[in-house]
Amino acid sequence: MRLQLPELPTDTAVVTVVFDATRTGPKAQEEMDARWRSLSSQLSEQGASEELLEVLAERVRENTGASGTHGRILVATAEGVQIDRLLSEPPATDSAVLGRGVDVLSLAWQADDTVRAVLVEVDRSGADLSTLDTSTAADRSAERTVTGDQDELTKNREGGLAHRRIHSRAEDSFERNATQIAEEIERYVRSEQPELVLLTGELRMVALLREAATEQVTGITHVLESGSRADGVHEGAFTEEIAGVFHQYRMRRREQVLERFKEQAGRDGAAVAGVDDVLDALRRGQVEEVLLAETVLHADSALRTTTAWIGSEAVQAGMSEEEVRGLGADQPQQVSASAALGRLVAATDAGITLVDEAALDVPDDVAALLRWDDDSTPGQSTYTMSRDAGATSGSRDGAGAHSGLTR
Repeated sequence: MRLQLPELPTDTAVVTVVFDATRTGPKAQEEMDARWRSLSSQLSEQGASEELLEVLAERVRENTGASGTHGRILVATAEGVQIDRLLSEPPATDSAVLGRGVDVLSLAWQADDTVRAVLVEVDRSGADLSTLDTSTAADRSAERTVTGDQDELTKNREGGLAHRRIHSRAEDSFERNATQIAEEIERYVRSEQPELVLLTGELRMVALLREAATEQVTGITHVLESGSRADGVHEGAFTEEIAGVFHQYRMRRREQVLERFKEQAGRDGAAVAGVDDVLDALRRGQVEEVLLAETVLHADSALRTTTAWIGSEAVQAGMSEEEVRGLGADQPQQVSASAALGRLVAATDAGITLVDEAALDVPDDVAALLRWDDDSTPGQSTYTMSRDAGATSGSRDGAGAHSGLTR
């Protein structure tokens, strides 16, 4: 999916921390303080300044207010915290990285955890539309309200001809309101480009909306069993159901990308593997999606321990100093391969997907789907995701965004 990143510098120190932000029990604050001591120690060993540590210290210790187990990503420069995001699941191991540019592994966490959705809560008179993602599902407010023009909305329960006329007028009003709401949802989907539309509310209106919606909308719509347009329902089962839908979608999105990679790799198509080849393809702007096995999150992974070289420009990256000098860099610097990958992913509008380690057997646990291979025209997308996974097919435009990341 496409993540909107702030303009992060490539010529100054950037700190990225990913950690378990769960707070349970009477010693929650003590445990968080201990967690920060460990993270700050890792950063000090890497050469982080006191100024950078001070920027992060207060933010790490603050209570997010989120309940249950969850993780958190913080990306900071000396100017302040640039990214602060909750994760639906905590990382198995906390990590802290200092580098020039955001660490690719934190981008992987963020991209994998994020699902963009539009929540539509409908009744016979109108609908409330809200944008959701995994960090805001439990705390959202209506961003757009649609009110139907038709007001003959009460069906008469008495019998006779009058009853049939009133019933018919009410049904016509429902249908006309549903058409108006469906048109507004269509405009909203085109504007916000969600991956999912979550629909809940009065059963009759839900059914009419599904009939009135375009194929573009119905292809990404999931009807929720809980919830309504009434106040006070956005707790408990409703929040849990949304979290479950998001989790299932994330797993399906992973599978879609992995299956497409295997298809391309199996016929020597638009796919490469190994950090050297992935870096090379990223420099050319050829990568549609980077695939990372979950093992790269470990401190001793190849991407963490393998060194690469970078210059002042984001595309000046390679596995040797000579290679980067050949790209025009005057004073190349040695960094981890994960830092070099992260800069290129953010700079080239590439996507990033985490996959199960057992499912991706490639060198360095990193691979890439390409926008084109050597035998096709540059710029021609060669990988697609099906509409039922919430992505456009063969296009980087349209309402269902691909699984990419942009600045």
